[in-house]
Amino acid sequence: MVYALDAKTGAEVWHRSVGSPAARSSLPCGNIDPLGITGTPAIDMSRRALFLDAMVDQGAGPEHNIFGLSLDDGALLPGRPINVANALRAEGMVFNSRVQN
Repeated sequence: MVYALDAKTGAEVWHRSVGSPAARSSLPCGNIDPLGITGTPAIDMSRRALFLDAMVDQGAGPEHNIFGLSLDDGALLPGRPINVANALRAEGMVFNSRVQN
């Protein structure tokens, strides 16, 4: 879950689910259960966008996805999410989400 809060009041502005976090039992190592969003999102004010990585399980197993959300309402930005393994494979590189967290 991603939440946007009003900086003055602390009130929730919007929230968005980016998927089910990956269960620790589906990974070969680690100590976070479940594993979802563990890093700090990046904000691009000029594009009014928030970007983050999440380890999610969309049914085919755990995968890292890069999400882009609108700062205004949390809507998913066009072309997102990007599956990290697939994007790197297209560039001739190998990335295995299960072991290369």
